[in-house]
Amino acid sequence: MNDATARAELYSRLSEVLGIDHAGTLMAYLPGDEPATKSDLVSLKAELTARFDGRMDALDERIDVLDRRMERFEDKLDERMDGFHHALLTQGSDLRDCIDRVDIHDRRAGGSHHSVALTIGWCALVDRLGCRASNRIRLAP
Repeated sequence: MNDATARAELYSRLSEVLGIDHAGTLMAYLPGDEPATKSDLVSLKAELTARFDGRMDALDERIDVLDRRMERFEDKLDERMDGFHHALLTQGSDLRDCIDRVDIHDRRAGGSHHSVALTIGWCALVDRLGCRASNRIRLAP
């Protein structure tokens, strides 16, 4: 008796005992014509390991590329922040000088217009940073 005949007879007998639905379910769980051998499993393991290793290598490379991009981004950001810090220090001292000059002028005139001095100083800072000061601010000479 060959395997196909044996399977057909088993299905027939199971159908009589368990019913067609249960016999079909049970037959679906039986191995096919040729069960896997240990060498089949070893070669499958080797194939899956090679695929996994290849994918991990590709993933590692992508992560390395992203790391290099982040390092370049951080370097550029550091350069810009250093430049901004320097500009603030430079402009801050210019602003202090401007406010001091206006403050001295106000004291000589007998007033105490710190808000005017701050407005003038702020406008000077904004102009020096390359922005346009508001045209609505008009200061009397």
